[in-house]
Amino acid sequence: MNEERQRLQTQASQLPEACRAVFLLCEVHAMATAEAARQLQLPEAAVRARLAHARGLVRGWLASHHDTRMGEAFAFDGARCDRITARTLERAKAEGLY
Repeated sequence: MNEERQRLQTQASQLPEACRAVFLLCEVHAMATAEAARQLQLPEAAVRARLAHARGLVRGWLASHHDTRMGEAFAFDGARCDRITARTLERAKAEGLY
């Protein structure tokens, strides 16, 4: 676990400067984006965009350095997936989201 933490810390330190502070505040220190925006004196939309970019960079790094097997973990499961999709769409329609 310490080895993995060290790898993540190394990756975080390599993030572009604009994303690094946002990533550390929001992901490491669990700060809300609104609070991070106040601390960094940035619009909250900029904080959310930078956080999304940082997460994408870290996710890409993890995918390229680890055998995540995401395709296998979330493989299509035939009728079960169809049922889940149908129920999700029904709920979304009932709540006026779709």
